Amino acid sequence: MALISLLHRGRLPSHYLYGASRLGLFAHSPPVKPTTSSRSPFQLTSTLPCKRPASTSTSSAAGKQQQQQQQQQQQQQQQPPQARKPAFPERLLIYHAGTGKTTFLACLKLTTLFTFAFFGLVAAPAYLSAPADAEPDRYAKAAGVAACGLAPLVFVAYCTTPFVADVRVRLPAFARQSRDLLRRWARGGAPPDALLEVTTMTWIGKPRVSVLRVGDLRPARERFGMVNFARDPPPPPAGPAPWWMKLAQPPSTKFHVQALQQGAKGEVKEGWVWREIAAGIERRAGGGGGGGR
Repeated sequence: MALISLLHRGRLPSHYLYGASRLGLFAHSPPVKPTTSSRSPFQLTSTLPCKRPASTSTSSAAGKQQQQQQQQQQQQQQQPPQARKPAFPERLLIYHAGTGKTTFLACLKLTTLFTFAFFGLVAAPAYLSAPADAEPDRYAKAAGVAACGLAPLVFVAYCTTPFVADVRVRLPAFARQSRDLLRRWARGGAPPDALLEVTTMTWIGKPRVSVLRVGDLRPARERFGMVNFARDPPPPPAGPAPWWMKLAQPPSTKFHVQALQQGAKGEVKEGWVWREIAAGIERRAGGGGGGGR
């Protein structure tokens, strides 16, 4: 009876069912033949790990790469935008007289300085130390020799002191962004409060930079055409000045800027800015004077 109840509940394997049907325990059902696909209850199942398909690993790698790209994009969006680099520097070169000419004048100044040192410190004292009977007019000769050394120094300094080696303009922030904005700013001669850095040379050939406003310049024609721009002397500093400032060379007030045509040889790339500024200076002064156009 227990066997029959187990058979009815279906808890016995198929070969037991086949034997029971042969014995006639299930008269109402045909005998069940064991199939080849039936598995014995004592058959061990395989525990070997199955291989992962290659498509699964490839898709996971692609997903990780896509996730990394999304993270990088999010980080770039969270970062503040970088400031745009200006197209022009703050101190823009708008005029240059030429390296060859500047070097020649500096060497000429040094040559006249050495000439004066030889005639004034070597030749003239030699005449003064000579005996009176050998050189009765030694004082006149010493003065003549000293003048021969002093005359070239004074003449070259007088003619070359106004020489301008280069001019730079200090641009505002908006005019540095593009060429169109720079042209709008320079059109009409630039504002009168715009600052210029004018480089000249001292009497020993050393560069000297004078910072002045555009409105301080005026056209001029002095020293036989060797000066075409001038400005009024700046006011002295308030309060007592140190003793060494009294020995220093006074600020430059006379300038000579060579007139260069558009596209001329030796003109700097932004030379048109200086031509606009020079034209504005002449218009403000009424069109008189030399000018540096």
